[in-house]
Amino acid sequence: MDRPETRYIDSGGTAIAYQEFGDGTEPLLVVGAQMNHIETMWEVPVMARHMRQLGSFARITFFDRRGVGQSDRLSPEVTTTIDDHVADIGAIVEAMGGAPVKVFANAEGCAPAIVFAAQNPHQVSQLVLYAATARLGHADDYPIGIPDEYLRVEFNTWGDAQSPQAIGLITPSMENDPEWRSTYARMQRLSGSPRSAERFWGLTSTFDVRDSAPLVRCPVLLLHVVGDRLYPVSHGRWLRERIPDAQLLELEGSDHFYFHENADAIAAAIEEFIVGTSRSGSYGQELATIVFVDIVDSTPTATQLGTRAWREKLDLVDQSLSTEVGRHSGRIVKDLGDGLLACFSIPSAAIDFAEDAHLVAARHDLQLRVGIHIGEIERRDDDVIGPAVNVAARIQTAARPAQTLVSQGVREALHGGRRVFTPAGDHELKGFDEAWPLFQPVTDSSTERTF
Repeated sequence: MDRPETRYIDSGGTAIAYQEFGDGTEPLLVVGAQMNHIETMWEVPVMARHMRQLGSFARITFFDRRGVGQSDRLSPEVTTTIDDHVADIGAIVEAMGGAPVKVFANAEGCAPAIVFAAQNPHQVSQLVLYAATARLGHADDYPIGIPDEYLRVEFNTWGDAQSPQAIGLITPSMENDPEWRSTYARMQRLSGSPRSAERFWGLTSTFDVRDSAPLVRCPVLLLHVVGDRLYPVSHGRWLRERIPDAQLLELEGSDHFYFHENADAIAAAIEEFIVGTSRSGSYGQELATIVFVDIVDSTPTATQLGTRAWREKLDLVDQSLSTEVGRHSGRIVKDLGDGLLACFSIPSAAIDFAEDAHLVAARHDLQLRVGIHIGEIERRDDDVIGPAVNVAARIQTAARPAQTLVSQGVREALHGGRRVFTPAGDHELKGFDEAWPLFQPVTDSSTERTF
């Protein structure tokens, strides 16, 4: 999917930026949260992948909220209310043709979406709410809310690459990944300045739509991560009891920003809810970092040790490698007998895994060959296919014992980061006419062979 064109629509004198994309027929309006920029979200692999997932079964209209990204920012001199945000949704619905639409709202976008659905039942046929709250702050009649002292936030580290605002609340599973911290901080800077972000939060944290929740008449799917530290699941459970036709799907994990842990589950749930069927996470092409791991001389070693001893050793290695894949937020696609195929959303996580995988093998007196490539894959049931998968496999066969080799695409994806690579020569890969330049990641930051 090519990057969609950004357009603007006027909403009461405010310019709202939006995009339309997708191959499906169901019209799905996506109401985003505070941290968004519809142009550059396509440069964040996990976000672009999820948008492609949604676009595989729906016709998506996605917009930057007023005060966020490419839409007009909130001015200190102008008072903005939730009614303005509700009106923005209405303006986008009109741009979509005005027919009944389905709405998927995320976090801070849920409150105005609830109000819009309650006020315009003829325009919303189905409503999906992720990490929804009817009211964020504590009140005597709403004890599950956040106390006022925690709502009053100073945005002093907004966009700071070393310690970006609330990363431990939003993506605790990725908090210690330097590449993700850099990406996350850039997303904050693009979505708004510290002061504009503070004004947006100051407004949205006061929204109270408890009176509107019982007035929503369309079917509603509530999605909530059980371990969400920013918007506790108790808020979703409260809404389930008040919205007449609501169901709640509680998801495992701890990330509020769901693209790492729950993107597939959420896309599948939305598809089943609005279309009636789900392909269980098979959504055509997606971008991934593909890792092939092979144990060196597995057959001679098995012969030397004997079948039982080798099986026991291999089971221990497999268990340790599986743990490392999960620890680096990857996914094992399949066990290859004497190796594995895994996919990662972030290239740096794949390389970190490779380094730890070599350490695991060394503890068991074994060596690995590891090949890493980044490219588009297609899921087919529990497997992945595509030319990028074949390239990664060929790169793995080119590696020497105890070596990791990566493609130029991986090297370029990490340009300017903490990673250093040394050229490993041009290699003839089976099935490809031209030689491929390959690179070896190194941990010695003093090397002169950098980007």
